[in-house]
Amino acid sequence: ISFPRMGTAARVVITVGWLAALAPLAWGRQEALEDRLPHLEYARLFDAFHSWSNRLGRTYGSPDAKRTAIEHFYYNRKVVLACNEASVTTGFGCAINGFADESHASFNAARLRPFSKLDMRYAPEATHDASVLPGGHLPSSHDWATSSLLGPVRDQGACAGSYAFAATAAIESLHAIMTGRSQPLSEQMLISCAGGGGCDGDLPHNALGWVHAKGGLSSDASYPYLSTNGSALRCGCCGGAFGLCAPTQPECERALTTGGYFEIPSGDEALLLDAVAQQPVISAVDASAHTFMLYAQGVYEPPAGFGGKNGPSPNHAVVIVGYGQTAGNVAYWKVRNSWGSGWGEDGYVRIRRGTHALGIGSYAVYPATPTAPIRCAAPTDGDVRLSALPRGVVTVYENGAWRALCAEDKHVLVGAGNLVCKQLGYGYAEKAESYHTDATQTLLTGQRVCAQDDVSLLQCANRQNARGCSAMLGVECAPAAPGSAAAQVRTEAGAALQFC
Repeated sequence: ISFPRMGTAARVVITVGWLAALAPLAWGRQEALEDRLPHLEYARLFDAFHSWSNRLGRTYGSPDAKRTAIEHFYYNRKVVLACNEASVTTGFGCAINGFADESHASFNAARLRPFSKLDMRYAPEATHDASVLPGGHLPSSHDWATSSLLGPVRDQGACAGSYAFAATAAIESLHAIMTGRSQPLSEQMLISCAGGGGCDGDLPHNALGWVHAKGGLSSDASYPYLSTNGSALRCGCCGGAFGLCAPTQPECERALTTGGYFEIPSGDEALLLDAVAQQPVISAVDASAHTFMLYAQGVYEPPAGFGGKNGPSPNHAVVIVGYGQTAGNVAYWKVRNSWGSGWGEDGYVRIRRGTHALGIGSYAVYPATPTAPIRCAAPTDGDVRLSALPRGVVTVYENGAWRALCAEDKHVLVGAGNLVCKQLGYGYAEKAESYHTDATQTLLTGQRVCAQDDVSLLQCANRQNARGCSAMLGVECAPAAPGSAAAQVRTEAGAALQFC
């Protein structure tokens, strides 16, 4: 299916009425759909439904169940057609996806639950403190999903367990950023064991807090997901049936842990942008719009009036993995959902940025790295650090002080950047850039011209600039080869990721 691209014209206000007018209420119908539609129209609908259901391997337990599925398919298809007719002005398109045989109401009832801070059982470690780059410099766009660090998008099924899927994705992402290795984690352990609502919803805050309090989370391989039908199942054990563990069967080994979680004030998109530049961030959204259920591509923004006078009501947890802007300068968040890779843009959605669309940015949290085992030794000459990981401004310890590196000559940035990343346990510098500063910044050392056999920045040739220096070196480090261990890394105090 192809959709018209969004033009540069002003967005036309689309009211919720165009959706409401599509489908009369299903309750109390006296006449079957096949009797209400012209014969040829119903025959075409029947063929389209069978082509779709055969492709997905769908079967139905009775003729009545199949007729109901066809009716839902009919109304969902009308929503898709109306959505795509409006796509030139709205900027997004819809498609018949794997949910096309469900009613909008039953889909939402199975997967969405309202969020409330009254349900919070674990407090945050702290509120996010912006610290990515001195002077507020942030990349104009970033996408963690293109870095091969994020695993495949998963499907929560008919279970309101988005909180568990968002928490595991965020923890997995943080681990992959730090080590370059992927470790799929168990959503089922959170749903069955974390003391929340199971398939009746919970806050991702509680999932992250529980992982920290219990010393970690099991791998998906040792505790696989079985709640696709909406049954939370009792807390089980490795090698045994859920709730039927023999005394000799152990608890699942914990694969990864966290240091709790950080919180971002609701609606503060500047802080949210800063945090997403460092690592993927969990957020709540209002996912109840019919067009969101059938979203296919583009930058999503709900119809005017969505949510009523009180605005969006968060009911679904997602993970913000990036941000950017379209060729038409429409700013967006890139968001990872948990409705499978067949939904949206390979399981992702771009949501309009700067308008608080769908309530994005509410209930925003991200996992903190575990800090208990780490003991930072006093810095010595030649130690390097970043303002944040794996991207930030470089400082080097020299003669009792941390100093930024001059970056006036762009031709020698890559050599110094590669050496910095190797010292920090990464593979190489994916980017090495200069960031302009002012007189309030710490004194800069001269520009370092590094050779391949240099092992410390202090060994590199020091090219002084008689005119002074007004730009600092910033790098984005790429992970080391899979299987290699990243070194413990020192970052500036106050950064979200703080290691020696």
